[in-house]
Amino acid sequence: ARRFGEPVTIAVARVDLPPGAAVGAELRPWPAGLVPEGALTRVPEGLVVTQSVLAGEPLVRARVGEGGLVPPGRRAPQTR
Repeated sequence: ARRFGEPVTIAVARVDLPPGAAVGAELRPWPAGLVPEGALTRVPEGLVVTQSVLAGEPLVRARVGEGGLVPPGRRAPQTR
């Protein structure tokens, strides 16, 4: 066995993703013992990140969601 376990495939960010950005990810092998809790095992479609994610960082459920940062039925304040 390898030091941190056999590799498993997880989704990682292709580029730096600011909050609200569409998820841009690819699947990569990752040592099983270093996979964060909630790591995605497929590339999500139609989701955005809710917190910044750096290029090469594993994507986790807690940091992705549907739509933008404004909840459905609400409006964001206009900025000038």
